[in-house]
Formats: sequence, structure tokens, C-alpha cells
Amino acid sequence: MGDPNVSSAEGYASEASVESGGTLDFHVSAPSGLRYRLDVYRIGWYGGPGGRLLACLPSCSSTNEAVQYGTPAPDGNGELRAGWPVTNTLAVPAAWVSGYYLARIVLSDGSPPGAIPFVVREPVAAAAPSAVVVQVPVNTWQAYNAWGGRSLYDFNSGGSRANRVSFDRPYLWIGPGAQVMTWWELSLVRFLESEGVDVSYVTDVDVDRDPAVLTRHRVAITAGHGEYWAKQIRDAYESARGAGTNLLFMGANTAYWQVRYENGRWTMVGYKSASDPEPTFAQKTILFRDFGRPECALLGVQHYEGSYNWPRADFVTNPYPTGSQWFQNTGLVAGATIPQIVSREHDMVPPGTNCGLPLTVLFHHDAVSDPLERAEAVRYTFPGSGARVSSSGSLEFPWALNYYRRGATVLRPR
Repeated sequence: MGDPNVSSAEGYASEASVESGGTLDFHVSAPSGLRYRLDVYRIGWYGGPGGRLLACLPSCSSTNEAVQYGTPAPDGNGELRAGWPVTNTLAVPAAWVSGYYLARIVLSDGSPPGAIPFVVREPVAAAAPSAVVVQVPVNTWQAYNAWGGRSLYDFNSGGSRANRVSFDRPYLWIGPGAQVMTWWELSLVRFLESEGVDVSYVTDVDVDRDPAVLTRHRVAITAGHGEYWAKQIRDAYESARGAGTNLLFMGANTAYWQVRYENGRWTMVGYKSASDPEPTFAQKTILFRDFGRPECALLGVQHYEGSYNWPRADFVTNPYPTGSQWFQNTGLVAGATIPQIVSREHDMVPPGTNCGLPLTVLFHHDAVSDPLERAEAVRYTFPGSGARVSSSGSLEFPWALNYYRRGATVLRPR
């Protein structure tokens, strides 16, 4: 793919996702005097390479003249909107499979390409919805995205964070706080697709727009770092669980901050403080715990700040009943370790409570010098609906399933 962060070409899509059969606009900026082409890939398994070229814009044998657009100053809320014109439009064939997609900005001088991520959704009217749906954490991508010098964080905003961020701008792919598909999501995608799982994909924005999307599938999975949810997303997961949809939280620090949308869900608001001027308390952008909705009431675990300087650690397999379906054909026995997959940012069962759920701990990492080092992966069956829920407790758990980084092999239990 190249390194988009060192490219002189940048761009973004007009929507976080598009339904197959729909259209999607791109906004590309590159040095004037050059020419460029967009190579559109679907990201998946494909026998190992991890992607397939499906289209080129304007075509695979022609290019567009590049124009370099500027970076606007932030407004009074710290929000930056690039506001670049539409440069290319993709008519998404109805036959394209739902998934993560990447439009690679290939420059005529051979310099490093830029990249624009987007998701293709399964049609709402699909005759046979996929068995599994994966939610892509674009809210968290955007919360940490410091393109133009502002994010929802001080550390990569020059000490003055925004309280609003816009999807109308490119993503920074590396650097302080960068959160994109290449960190914790690709390993999960590669694993699911290499195993032939019947899967489709949506984004945070899609679940907020259409909460019923979760209940059209047998299993809903959250991928990676889903730290920022809108109220309606949390409501959707609780409703899906109550309706019997199975849930798998394949990451950590999920559903931590509540945010809300403006501008047709193209601006995300995150004051992260009770100073949020929103008059309706239930819509304020504060911790879900501050509403009496701790993450553990849904996930069974939750995140507790702590030190981000802890080294990665091993998960240890808890004892389990003979014949447990949760460990069938895994090769895992009680006491076996899965090395180096407990991330610095991880989850645990809150001390002294199970959050009212019949929890079973699947894996654990014991604290060494600080109680907040403890990490746990759990499961439970929700009383009433029978929905099965599991949380990995670690951002890096998918690395044990399919570790794609260059020169690496899949991590095995020991």
C-alpha cells in the first residue's frame, strides 16, 4: 500500500460508507503539475496478499490532473473542514462485496501514494443478510485524527483540542494517536475472511443511522478501538442483545465516551466534559459511566486508564469445563498462554462486581505492580434472550488470530 502519511497526495471520501450499487465522491489534493489515478482495492484475505484491485479512476490506463488544495484554519470549536471539491466519483457495482475498501492515490512521479479508506455496505434490502456484521470504528478514527492540527485530544492538537471534528478531511495514518484500519482491525478481517465467515461491514455512523442493522444478523462484532459511540449506538447494542443477537467485542476501551453527531452525521461532537452546553443531559458528551451506563453492563469488562507504559503481556487461559464449546478445537488448555496480546490499553472486570451479569473469565493477565495492569477476556449468556456475548479485553487480541505485519507469523498458544 505504501505509507500514506509521507505522501504528498491526500484525500477523503464524501461518506464513511456506501451501499453496493450506490455512488461515492472523492476529494483529492496532490501537487499541481502532477497527475494521479485512484486504484480501488477491497481489503480482505485473498489467499494472503490481503487485497484485490477492483477498479481505477478515471481508468487503469488514464490519469487526472492534480490540484493542490490548502488546509483551512479551525473554527471557534477547533473543527476543520477541508471543503475540497469533488475530483472523482465511483459508481459502486451492485456486485461488489461488503467490506473495507481503500482508494490508493497513485502519483505520476512515482512518489509514495496516498490512501482513502471507506466501507461498502450490504444492501438493506438484501434477500439473505450475512450471518455476521462487523462495525468499523470510524468515530474513534476521527476522534484521534489530527489532520490540520486538531483532534479531540490535547497531545496532538498543540495543547488545544477541538470539541468538534469533521469527517470532511483526510486521515493521518501514522503519528501520535493515529487510529486507522491498519492497527487492530486488519487482523480480524483477514481471520474472518480466511475462515470463510459470511460477513458484512458497517460503520459507527451506519449503526447510528439504522440501529436495526444489528438485528438483521446472527452476530454483531465490534472491531478494534471503538472508544467513541453515540447514544443511539449503545441503545442499538442493548436492543440487539435483548433480541437475541450474539455480540463479540473484539478490542478494548469500547463504548467509553459518548459523542453525538451534527451536520448530517458529518461532524462529531465530543466535549468530554459536563461543560458541554447541550441542554439535554442524556445527549451530553461525557463518559457512559456518568449516565449510569458502565461499559461492563454490556461488555462484561471495561477500561481503567492506568499507565500506557506497561509492556505488552500474555493472556493465560482460565480453567474451563470439559467439552466447553468456547475452547473446542483451539488447542488451548488451562494455564496455556497466548503471548504478547494484552495491549497497553486493555479491559478488566471491575473490582468487586460482575456488573449484574453471569460472567465467565476466559483469559486473564494478573497485575504485577499496579492493580490496573489486570486484564480479562470474558463471556456471558444474557438472561431472557439467550444472546451470547464475549469481550476480548485487549486491542491486540486479533493479532493472535492473523498477524499480518511484514515478516510475522501467526502467534500460537504455548
